[in-house]
Amino acid sequence: MNQQLIDFIQKAKSLSETDLEITSSLLSAGWKQQDISAAFEYVQKNSNVSQNFSTTDEPDPLKVTQPPEEKKAKPNKLTITLFTLGLLFVVTISGFFIYFKFFKKTPLGPNIKDSEEKPYQTSETIGQPNAIESTHSIIAFTTSKKDNPASAVVFYDRQQKEKLPLPQVIQEDNNFMFLLGPWSPSGQYLPILAFTGPATEESYVNLYFYDSQKLEAKKIYSSPRNEENFVWASTSFNFLSAWMDDTRLVVNNVRDPQKESATLTYVTTDGEIKTMQQSDELKRANDQLEHTVTTRPSIHTESITVGSVTLDFVLEGEVVGVVDGMLAVLEKPKSISVIVDDAGNAASPQDLEYFEEEMEKLEKQGLSEEELSKKTLELIEPKGKTILSLYNLKDGKVNREVNLTDGTWQVQSILVHPSEKFLIAHQTDKRHLPSKQRFVVITPSENPNTRTIFEEDLPKSSNPNYLSSLMFQENSFFLSSDGDWIIGMRGSNVDNPQNSTIYMKNIITQEESLICSNNCWDVRTYCPLCLQTVY
Repeated sequence: MNQQLIDFIQKAKSLSETDLEITSSLLSAGWKQQDISAAFEYVQKNSNVSQNFSTTDEPDPLKVTQPPEEKKAKPNKLTITLFTLGLLFVVTISGFFIYFKFFKKTPLGPNIKDSEEKPYQTSETIGQPNAIESTHSIIAFTTSKKDNPASAVVFYDRQQKEKLPLPQVIQEDNNFMFLLGPWSPSGQYLPILAFTGPATEESYVNLYFYDSQKLEAKKIYSSPRNEENFVWASTSFNFLSAWMDDTRLVVNNVRDPQKESATLTYVTTDGEIKTMQQSDELKRANDQLEHTVTTRPSIHTESITVGSVTLDFVLEGEVVGVVDGMLAVLEKPKSISVIVDDAGNAASPQDLEYFEEEMEKLEKQGLSEEELSKKTLELIEPKGKTILSLYNLKDGKVNREVNLTDGTWQVQSILVHPSEKFLIAHQTDKRHLPSKQRFVVITPSENPNTRTIFEEDLPKSSNPNYLSSLMFQENSFFLSSDGDWIIGMRGSNVDNPQNSTIYMKNIITQEESLICSNNCWDVRTYCPLCLQTVY
């Protein structure tokens, strides 16, 4: 339990700050939701000593992570206190540092630093919420040789721009196929599944946890392929595995709609395999919030918890995250669905009927197979407006809207920057089989604006929509934990494996590094503000 965080919450409460205001401030400063919730719980249980906190000796958790910007809202007691402490800090450093670190604008928008150095994110900084989070620079991916089902795991250091040594225990499985799961909530562990071919008497399964701090891997599970591990010890590991916490990885989820429950199989960091039952629900979370969806035959409910506060208003769209104290929600245009829609639901009879009618018209035109395929893709492309709504966390009203509609450009994913008050959107010129992509900075100020960071052509047969669902697990790109680098993938290893590449690009300098040049798969990097499935 972080005493500094507890002291800050107690102090803010004594100044009549609400839980939501405190939570929003701490989230904006970079603190994790689980740490905030734990601190609130501790404060509530020990309310009789809520006045026993330090007033001047303890540094402010917000001071080292929030640039000293003026606020337009009417200042309250807490704001005045923070301003006073911030002023003492400012007068001790030079005006040159203040200008270039906090106030200088870059072509990307307000407050994007033109230096990679971020003094408020180093492990020595007072009030650092998570040392692993700010120093995590490992990018993991798998690669394979042409016409060879076996693969290899590669660990790449983003800061040093070089490959890391492969742990010996993984090197021993040189004829295995490897699959990567998601990083643990703190970014310490990466699950790696290794197995040999189809389920036969000779096939084997190994599960490792790679430790990003020790740069070592530990084999925590080893077994022949059998009925117990047949489902999860396969290619489904990519999308079935998810963490409960930093010590328990869920590898299988068997749903029982009649009992409205699910049976989870999970593996601990000590190598134990256990099962448990819980309510049947879909939960996604990041360092800022938790979004829970419960679907029953006759009811559909959603709840969003930001810090210690559960929101009581209904949202329309896809939850993105919290930026500048507001909840960002993306509304995408709808497309015709012939199998499943964007939410994974079966296609509606109306969509199927319309699609069949339009296809009959196209077939009567005597088009070639290539032309017919092109027209079919045009038919199912999303059409309509793309709107990013920014909700007030107190009353659920929309504070601001950003219209992202721009011709045929489609938003694939949006991520909140981990240390600045803006978002980054990944767009492609078409939803299906696009030929161009671009990344856009969205600044949710009183007069919201967008600005393109870079735009480029994509290789032929590239399909980020496929990569979004299978390669990136719910996101079409990653942001590094310090927010300086976009990490993405070009090409499709399905259509042309030799076209697939993994790259990282600096959002300020436009510097690009090619991490993997061909036959690249399953890239994973720690992204604390990417919403991921959790249990």
